[in-house]
Amino acid sequence: MTMLKGKKVALRALEEAHLPVLAGWRSDGASYPYFHEYQPISLADQAAWFAAQRTNGHEMNFAVTTLDGGLVGTISLVNIDARNRRAELGRVFIGEERLRRGGFGREMTFLVLEYAFDHLNLHKVHCEVIADNAPARGLYRKFGFNEEGVLRQHVFKSGRYLDVVLLGLFAQDYRDSPGEHVMACRAELNAITG
Repeated sequence: MTMLKGKKVALRALEEAHLPVLAGWRSDGASYPYFHEYQPISLADQAAWFAAQRTNGHEMNFAVTTLDGGLVGTISLVNIDARNRRAELGRVFIGEERLRRGGFGREMTFLVLEYAFDHLNLHKVHCEVIADNAPARGLYRKFGFNEEGVLRQHVFKSGRYLDVVLLGLFAQDYRDSPGEHVMACRAELNAITG
């Protein structure tokens, strides 16, 4: 898969060598609030998922790395629907706590949206976010996503039911009225390549 490169991160094909690190991150208690899963992920579980996703033509899973190849996290387009030209943005995760405030999330989201709209020719990208995850909701709004609804008491975590917010972004809006993060990322990439 072609590598997509930004100022800080690159999106690369997910490799088997990434699995032990991913399984460790996903089983870390500090990461638990960001996932719908309710139990730790073993390396065997992670390997089984990896094998299945390699033959699934309806999803693209990227390893997010630093420019020198160090693993930062993951981001995916799942439930890709070619007929209706839509996909779900998912598995957005930065593994190391210290990297979660450094602009990595912004850049990896930008790169995957550019890929979705410019290479896959999608009409819409949508996502689900646990309502309590204010940083993620804020990030997506700055890309131009609009909240389209709420799935009330949709996920059970830590002894309570949580709402899930549905967000969507149309290709036309992304191109014609780009959010502030789109403009900032484009300017940064133009400064590098220009």
